[in-house]
Amino acid sequence: MKSPLLLAFFFVVLLPHFLLSQAENHWGITAGWSQAYVLDQHTSPLLYRSDLLNVGSSFQRSGKFLLQLSFLLQLGNHQAHHLGKRSGTFNETPDLFGNQDSYDFVVNPSLSRFGGSFHLRVIKEITDHSSVGASINLRYDLAGMSGDTWQYAQIDFAPEYQYQRPISSGQLQARLSLPVVGGVVRPNWAVDPSLPDETNYFKGYLRKGSKMTSLRRLFNPRCQIGYNHPLSKGKTLGINYQLAWLTYSFPRPLKMFEQGLQLQYFW
Repeated sequence: MKSPLLLAFFFVVLLPHFLLSQAENHWGITAGWSQAYVLDQHTSPLLYRSDLLNVGSSFQRSGKFLLQLSFLLQLGNHQAHHLGKRSGTFNETPDLFGNQDSYDFVVNPSLSRFGGSFHLRVIKEITDHSSVGASINLRYDLAGMSGDTWQYAQIDFAPEYQYQRPISSGQLQARLSLPVVGGVVRPNWAVDPSLPDETNYFKGYLRKGSKMTSLRRLFNPRCQIGYNHPLSKGKTLGINYQLAWLTYSFPRPLKMFEQGLQLQYFW
């Protein structure tokens, strides 16, 4: 019940107050690299590592509040950390005459992970160096893992704190956020003896693998440290280091460590 009330307050109270005020609009593009380590006992006992290329875009509206909408795509590899790229052989069932076909395949090739995320942030400056606000975040990850397909989806609501201080001609920013409520979708069939007991596989996957959650099960602190340098005609160029830790306990423990470096240009 708390989650819908928080979202309703966010959209009905804060956004209209912001949108009706005088503001400046800016568009931005993002490019960078990120690295992730995944240990998901629901799918594999191995530690997996990903190196990802990130590209995205942003819209920023500043006034009494700062509103930011951002979208990011990720593409890269996803391989067992201590084993790297592996190959295997699949043997089909022999026919009546004993003939058997087989074929070789690569486990988790060079392009074996795809992901995307969407963020909606609203923050307000409360002192010269501090701002507070909240964000709604949505992410989806799809990767090969242990010869199978690994998927993870999450939507959450997170309070945020931002510290900013002028340095030279630019500005240093540090941001912290921690989701308090959210929803997670995970495959419920991995490491289990059967697929979902549903005629429609997609519906069975969503029905049995979707859970509303909170800090009791989902712990996902995120931080970002960056520097923004102003350019001519209101343009800015920035660089950000991002760090995140994720643990989720249902139905089996998942742990994920992520870090990355992003370049951002606003005009």
